[in-house]
Parts: sequence; structure tokens; C-alpha cells
Amino acid sequence: QSVCLKGGNYDFIIYDVYGDGICCDWGEGSYQLAFDGEVVVNGGSFGLSETKPFTTPGFDNSVTTDPPVPSPTTDPPDTSPSDCHNLFINLNFDQYPVDTSWDISQGGVIVETSPSYDGATQVTEELCLLPGDYVFTIYDVYQDGMCCKWGEGNYTITTDVQVVIKEGAEFGASESTSITLPI
Repeated sequence: QSVCLKGGNYDFIIYDVYGDGICCDWGEGSYQLAFDGEVVVNGGSFGLSETKPFTTPGFDNSVTTDPPVPSPTTDPPDTSPSDCHNLFINLNFDQYPVDTSWDISQGGVIVETSPSYDGATQVTEELCLLPGDYVFTIYDVYQDGMCCKWGEGNYTITTDVQVVIKEGAEFGASESTSITLPI
């Protein structure tokens, strides 16, 4: 996957729901983060997650500049909460909540991701997303969805005014839904 980043310092974070990384008990998996073929971060053997800081090529950490002083005639950009659209993900789990995860992507880049739901029975996640086109994807590690072999689990995605965007329960490894905000 290719992503465009502004010059700066970042953290690369990778997660594994089973806590055994992507190497070595079940194969020889690995990952790399590279800029124009130059690898800046790599790995594979970790537990639940691994965080590796990196700096984009050409970014000089030693350069410090005074922040620009805005002109008194220029209004700052409006970043008020009204730009944000609330989205609620209600999850009622089957007997194996740790198998369930989800993410929301925009243009192929993941912008929101679920925590681990180990031990949970019901959870409502509240998100605030800017206007745009998104894809919500829900996953089940054992590819049997949230219903009905191991319980009566389900999920619902709604807006703050109770508009139902998607309801689901029976799916295999994953299910994706396109969302355009505002609705």
C-alpha cells in the first residue's frame, strides 16, 4: 500500500489480534516501510502490537522555526465540531468477541480502527468523521461472522439522528459498507 506523508516524525504501529505477531509460529511473515525503495522500518516478530518511530527522508529535526504570526485580517480556518459527523457502531458480540474487529478507511487509508474486544458482550463506539467517502469493514478471524453458530451477535452503524446505515450479523471473513458523510 502506498501513502503520501508530509515531512515529519511518525510512529508506525502494527497490531495482531492473537498476540503472536506475523512471524514465526505460523509462518515467516514480515513487514517493511520504505521511501523510494529505502527501508526505514521493518519487522515481524512482536506480540499484540509494535510501535516503531520513523522520520520521513529529507526532514531535518534540527531546524526550528518560529511559528508564523497570522495576519490580523486573516481568519483562522474553521475547525469547529460542526465539521464533524457522529457515527455510532453498536456491536453485540457472539461467544467470541475477540475474533471481531473493524476499520474505517478513506481512499484506501485506514483512518479508524477497533480496539480488542476480549471479554466484551456489547459495545457502542462513537466516532467523529469529517465529510467524505468512507468504507467500513468488519472482520471475523474465524470467518464465521457474528451470528449464528456461536451466538446471536450483530452490528449496527447509525448516525447521531438514528439513521441506520447498515445492520449485519451473518458474514464470512469480512463485510464492507460504503458510507458518504454527511448523510
